[in-house]
Amino acid sequence: MALFCLGAAKVFAGDFEAGIDLARRAYQVDIRDPYVSFYCRTVGHGHFAISQFQEAAEWFSRAEQLCPSAPHNLIGLAASQWHNNDHEGATATRARLLNQEPAFSLGDMMTLPFRDGAVWERYLDGLRAAGFPE
Repeated sequence: MALFCLGAAKVFAGDFEAGIDLARRAYQVDIRDPYVSFYCRTVGHGHFAISQFQEAAEWFSRAEQLCPSAPHNLIGLAASQWHNNDHEGATATRARLLNQEPAFSLGDMMTLPFRDGAVWERYLDGLRAAGFPE
């Protein structure tokens, strides 16, 4: 848990590579940890922030496999897919999320605390382009 917390702090503070490494290490400690999907999602956020969208999608997908249908996993996956030019995948992921959370809207989302606001804007741009409702 400590590795994950430090990794998340590093990712959102802008030290992306260090944050990715720490969260990945937390993931490797025990795959049965009940919070392991959070660790994967943090690795995904780090890769997204440095525009490694394929890797981000892979980690959000891994988080989704470990904790199926968690909205935050699906949102990260859709944004990563869109920016990785997997537009069909992004719209399919959007459909899955809206099927389970019909009232979901971007306006209701909590802002992810990236120090660099441009990362959050890129995240939202991908979700908007994939057709998520405002």
